[in-house]
Amino acid sequence: MPDTNREVRPFTKFLHDQRRGALHDDLGTALADVCAAVVEHNKAGQLTITLKIHPSGDGMVQIADTVVAKIPVGDKAASMFWVDGHGNVMRSNPAQAELPLRAMPDREEASA
Repeated sequence: MPDTNREVRPFTKFLHDQRRGALHDDLGTALADVCAAVVEHNKAGQLTITLKIHPSGDGMVQIADTVVAKIPVGDKAASMFWVDGHGNVMRSNPAQAELPLRAMPDREEASA
């Protein structure tokens, strides 16, 4: 059974100490990025912090951190294409003849 009378240092103090505060800053930025994207795209996001703790001897530990942000992205629009006899995709129908179109002059140029 855990000792309920022990004094435990607040985790937020560790966040400020790890990498001289860089972990705290990284988490704040990542959280803001994920939340903004969640609101923008109406999709779920995720923020994960991993702490790897290794013994270092003489009552010390070495702690390495990893911050992973899963930022939702919006759906990309699809495009429609025609496919020619060779499997190439084209913006215009390859079975339809092209009309000899030319640019028309501006109204100001035409009236001068």
